[in-house]
This record gives sequence, structure tokens and C-alpha cells, in this order.
Amino acid sequence: MRNACKVLSLAFLVVTRSMAQPPPVPEMQIPMFLDHLVFAGADSTSWVVTLNYRIDREFFVPVRNADSSAAGAYRRIGEVLVELADSTGSSVERKIDRIDIPEDSPLQPAGERHWVQGSATFRVASGTYRIFLEATDRDSQRRQVNRETVARTPDKRKGAVDVTAAAFVEPLTPGATDTLLLENFGGDLFFGKNRSLLVGVATRGDTSETASCRWSLTVIERKDETGKVLAQDSLVQVHLIRHRQIVFQATTEGVRCLLVPDSSAGAIAIIPLSTALLPLRNYSLHLDLTTAKGTSAVYTRPFRNVWPEMPFSLKNVDGALEALRFITTERQLDSLRSGTFEQRRDALEAFWSARNRSQGTARNDVMTEYYRRVDHAIRDYGTLRIPDGSRSDRGKIFILYGAPTRTERSLNPSGAHSETWYYDRLKKKFVFVDEAKTGAYTLVATAPL
Repeated sequence: MRNACKVLSLAFLVVTRSMAQPPPVPEMQIPMFLDHLVFAGADSTSWVVTLNYRIDREFFVPVRNADSSAAGAYRRIGEVLVELADSTGSSVERKIDRIDIPEDSPLQPAGERHWVQGSATFRVASGTYRIFLEATDRDSQRRQVNRETVARTPDKRKGAVDVTAAAFVEPLTPGATDTLLLENFGGDLFFGKNRSLLVGVATRGDTSETASCRWSLTVIERKDETGKVLAQDSLVQVHLIRHRQIVFQATTEGVRCLLVPDSSAGAIAIIPLSTALLPLRNYSLHLDLTTAKGTSAVYTRPFRNVWPEMPFSLKNVDGALEALRFITTERQLDSLRSGTFEQRRDALEAFWSARNRSQGTARNDVMTEYYRRVDHAIRDYGTLRIPDGSRSDRGKIFILYGAPTRTERSLNPSGAHSETWYYDRLKKKFVFVDEAKTGAYTLVATAPL
């Protein structure tokens, strides 16, 4: 890909408030994503609107399964309503998905997310529509609603060629285009991955089989980088796939895009993008497409790089810098913490970029693991007196070495409590003592195994 990804740095979703120590890990919010795609219908007055959603499975509360003959000791039960309303607020079409997920355990592994995904396809006339998404958990009766998305279907009488939809997708088989996996993060892009762009094209009388396209990804909403092009290509030649309708199918792995024969469908193009090295930023996608017959269309839309599993302690620049105190000298840390917000952010990026063992992606596994350990330490080793567990002795050892191979705890009624962590790989053990029996364990010995 020519001129792709001129900037290969890391970046972080951050706030600008200065902090002297890592912030407490906040309560996790339930992510819910909604996106819509518009494709040309069978005639000159109809459009196909597809609504795709992704909801964190934790929204649906696990309850013990009363049916001993059914799979799973627990079940998550609820429903998802997807509805399309016209400009007067009247319902045009709706679909209800019943959610019933069997599970062996009510707990998800730390650091992992599992999703409920679905899709609904409606055929409508040209106009403006409001999309309504509502998730309801059966047992807790909690609801989460999205009313903010608006879909606009073009007037087919205008223009020879229109780009009506663009979605990030991943080919399930290298080189194959008949089955794709939708990114399905509300139109946004998952951080650290290469994706292709699935483009719907309405061609009115233009029967071209190929098109040339020029695309660029430009940073927005960052005062020091606004207008900076981080990825682009101006010489892409694509095949216009005709007589294929996209059928969206919800599966356990996500929403699949199946290209099935349909003589009345519009054209589809699949454009490869180099996005794995893009830092976490807000972007504007700009696409110029020109058919072999010379008719052209322009498409622009904003999107973000998203990272739902991002460690909480990494979401604040100053807190993330402060968490480096265990692996830097005081002098190095003072240097990293100096300067403007942008300079501190760049210093943090540069620090971890120099330690990035991950090839071909902006996702840094070393950095990710470090801050996941910081999150764990903050949560598990804090006390009433020192809520930030990363500042405790146990927190420090966990951050530096990870989870111990095994632990032994002694609760002595007449003396101090003690806890010993064994690391077989390091051939070391660490002994902690809680003299006051308040949960504040102090490292008192390090010994070989």
C-alpha cells in the first residue's frame, strides 16, 4: 500500500486533568454499539437499510439455570429491539431478537469481553429515518437505549454514482470476497488491526466493471494534529462486484456479510486499507471513487479507533506515566512528566514504542500486560487507608512479575498475618506481613526457592 501509515506511533484515549497518582479504576460501563448501512434496492425508489448492533454480554445478568436438562449451569436471558421510525416518528419496521445464552460459569475471565451481536434488514423508500435500539435484561429489568442514530437514504434521481455505505470488514478467508466479517463497532475501527472497506455503490446506468479510488485517513479533534494525514493511497484499482446482494447473518463469531446472487442489486467494492499501525485517534475517512466510464462520487465520514479492552490505568496520560515509577528512575520519570499535555503524551508513546515487540501493529503487548497488572493491583491490593493498591508492596511485586505460581497465607490469631508468593520461573519467593491485620501487607523478605 503506497504512502500508507506515515505515523507509526502509539497513542491513548486520555483526559487532560493532571493527577499525582494513577486514578482509581472506575466502574465499568456497558458498551453498546449501533451502526447502519444503506444499499441500493431492487428498483429506483427503494433502499435496503441494515442495522447492526454489538452489546457487551455482561449487560445480560447470569442467573442459575432451573432446567437441569438444558445446557449450561447459568443463562443470560433478555431481548434486543431494533426499530426504524420515519420523520414523523411513526414506526416503519421493527425486529426483536430473543437472547438466551447458556454458560457454565457466571464470571468472565478478567480482561476479556464477550459480545451479543445481531442484525436487522429493512426495505424503505428515500427519506430520513431514526433508529431505535433497546436492550432489556429479563431478570434485572434494566434497559439500555440508543436513540441517537439517524439513517438517510439518498434520492435516486440525483447523481450518476453514489457511495451509499462504507463499513470496515475482515475477509474470513485470505483473498476471498464472498464471506466477510463485519467490524461492527458502531462504524468505528478496532485498534491495531488491518481491515478492508466494504463500499456500497449506486450506479445509475453506469455499467463499469472497475473503478479507481483514492482514500485518506485524517486526524480530527486533536489540536496538535488536526488535518494530519496518517494513512492514504491514491492508486487503488477495485473490481465493482455486481449482481450480488449482501446478506447479514449474526453468528457466534460476529455478523457475517454473505454476498449472494441477486440480479437487481447495486454494485459493491472491497478496498483494502492499512490500519493496523494507526494510533488511537479520531479520524475522518475521505474516499474518491471514479468508475471506468469516468463518473465519480465522493464519500466522507468520521470514525474512531476503539479499544474496548483497554486497561483503565492507561486511559489517563498522567496516571499512566506515574505507573512507570517501578521501571524507570526518578530522573527519567521527572523528564517524562514534564512539558505540555501533548509533550507528555508523546513521551509516553515514545517510551512504550521503544519497547514494542509486536510487529505490524500499534498494539503493544508488553505495554498492555503492564497496565493490566496495574489495574489488577489497584483493584485487589488497596486498603481503606491506601485505596490505590498499586502503591502497596504486593501491588508492586504483582506489577513487576505478574501473578505468582502459588500463594500461601497464614492468619495468626495471636500474631501478624503473613502471605508468601512463590514464583517457580524466577526461583524466588516473596514474604509479606500484615502486622496490624488491616490488609496492608508489607514485604519483609525475598528469598530463593
